[in-house]
Amino acid sequence: MESANLTDIYTLNVQAGNTNLGASTTYYFAGCASIQPVTTADIVNLVAPKEGQMTNVHLTFWVNGTLASAENCTLSVRVNNTTDYLVTNTLQLNAVKNSVNVDTLTIPIAEDDTFEFKLVTPAFGTPPTQVRIFGNITIAR
Repeated sequence: MESANLTDIYTLNVQAGNTNLGASTTYYFAGCASIQPVTTADIVNLVAPKEGQMTNVHLTFWVNGTLASAENCTLSVRVNNTTDYLVTNTLQLNAVKNSVNVDTLTIPIAEDDTFEFKLVTPAFGTPPTQVRIFGNITIAR
């Protein structure tokens, strides 16, 4: 595999404000640290400045309050509010620092596509509180 030149990729920051996550709820988030994840899609999305393929997702879910019980959350990328691409279905929020590092994605992104993350929580025995999300995605051109 050839090495990528710096002009062949771009990264976008992903952030979400401090929130208490509920059980059996779908949340959406993208690029604004001051906005909590919301339960309505297509409100807090990012816009792709150039076409490419989303290859990497690196996110950290910080639980600064109550740690969740050990059930799995599902994290996907939603493109243009129509198509969901699975990132992981094994995300647990039962530690202070919970990382998602996936470097094997092949999500097609066109210029001006919108995208956001979709987080589906399980029927937590104990839901997490004071959760903040930080990270980045990589789009290869």
